[in-house]
Amino acid sequence: MSNFRMIRESLLTLAGVSPENIHRVRGELAPEDAAGQYASDLEKFYSTPPPDFPQFELVFLGMGADGHVASIFPGSTTMAETSRWVAVSNPGPEGLKRVTLTLPVLNAAAHIIFLVSGAQKSDTLARALDPQTQTRSLPVQNVRPVSGSVSWFLDRAAASRLQIDNTA
Repeated sequence: MSNFRMIRESLLTLAGVSPENIHRVRGELAPEDAAGQYASDLEKFYSTPPPDFPQFELVFLGMGADGHVASIFPGSTTMAETSRWVAVSNPGPEGLKRVTLTLPVLNAAAHIIFLVSGAQKSDTLARALDPQTQTRSLPVQNVRPVSGSVSWFLDRAAASRLQIDNTA
C-alpha cells in the first residue's frame, strides 16, 4: 500500500480535507518527473515561486533508524539544498531514488508532528534529541522550523534511551 493511499483513507477522507488541498507525489512517474510535477503543483497552489518557501500548516514526519527524515538521508546532497522546494534524493538504503520536500520547506511549516516508534530507532532518537549534541549530521536534527513548532509522539520502545529530566 502506498503512503499516500494509507494517509488518504485513514486521515484525509475522514477529516473531510478538500481534494484541492491535497497534493501528492506521483510515485508512478520517474523520480525527476515526479519531483518537477510536484514542485509545479505546489507553486501553483501557493502562488509563490521559489526562492520563497510555502508554509504548510501541518507536516507529519517520521524518522528512520538512520536518522533520515522525509527522504533526506544522512550524508546526502539533499541535506544541503537551500533553494528548491522539492528534490530527488540520493538512493536510500534500498537503492531507490525518492522525491522529497527539502529542509527549507519543512522548516517553513507552522507545525511539525513527528511520529516515531520502535526500539531500532531509540539510539538515533536519543542522539537526535540530545541538547548537548553540537553537530547536525542527522537529517532529523535539521528539522527546526523558523517560526513554527515541533511535537514528538513516541512509543515506549523509541523513547527508551532518552534521558528525561524530572526535576523541572
